[in-house]
Amino acid sequence: MSDSCHDLARSIGSIAADYRSPEGIAPITSRVDRWISQFDPSERATILREMNCLLQRYYWSRKRVQDSIRSFLAREDPFGPDPRASLQGMNFIRIQVEGESQLALLALFTYVVYKDYGLILGLCGGSDIFVYVDDCVYTGNRLRYDVVPWIQRYAPRGSTLIIYHIAAHLEGWQYAKGYVLDAAHQKNVTVKWFHAVEIDNRAVVDGRVEFLWPRRVSGDRNVDAYEERVTRRCSENGWALKLWRDESVVQEDFFSSTEARDIVEGAFLRVGARLVMAAGTPAPSMRPLGFKKLESLSM
Repeated sequence: MSDSCHDLARSIGSIAADYRSPEGIAPITSRVDRWISQFDPSERATILREMNCLLQRYYWSRKRVQDSIRSFLAREDPFGPDPRASLQGMNFIRIQVEGESQLALLALFTYVVYKDYGLILGLCGGSDIFVYVDDCVYTGNRLRYDVVPWIQRYAPRGSTLIIYHIAAHLEGWQYAKGYVLDAAHQKNVTVKWFHAVEIDNRAVVDGRVEFLWPRRVSGDRNVDAYEERVTRRCSENGWALKLWRDESVVQEDFFSSTEARDIVEGAFLRVGARLVMAAGTPAPSMRPLGFKKLESLSM
């Protein structure tokens, strides 16, 4: 690996080491070195450069998360002019069915609430205001399947539910929001939504395209085989399908340039398609560029 690539790998490692301080940078840098080796040597420098830039913009360090929590708790809506008094009565619910992201974020809320307001989060509660927090909305399924059953079974009629995420992917958030609001309407529950960052992952040409959505890649046997399989499934079931981005992004703000986007998306797609097609029985939601139940390339 060239010196410039190793320097970029080390930079990525220094960013990602934030939550793994006992390990230090070296083990993470080594993992980045192994990860980049799966790509064509001619593409590695561009991939690392773009990943380094994206992480510098989108990676949420522990301090950045704590700062976001402080900004959220200082909002007039929903915490009023005296956040400490409001927090004392709020019920922070722990209802995540799978994963530990909610517990991790609640731990950071607990730290901030105690340090800034002198309150123990676990001892707060008693009002008809409930707070659900999680790190990010991706496909929207976790939000839907955590919150809708809780509303149906446990939410008091006429109560208020505050939903906070650090980030929300727009397509998944819009999908889950409809189900949550339908359930809330049945019990006259008021839902208030907050997230610090909104990421536009809608497959529409006039969107911000803040996700991986490649232009057509042909001539790669794995990509061609995956496209044929997905196209056949959609045709058999009468599903609409839009795999490829038709045009260049009009205003490229996610990657450093349209050329860099094409290199990264193409490289990720070829390797991802190889992994999916090599899997004997891949998970139904496994895609070359992420996970999604609907037939697609990415999340």
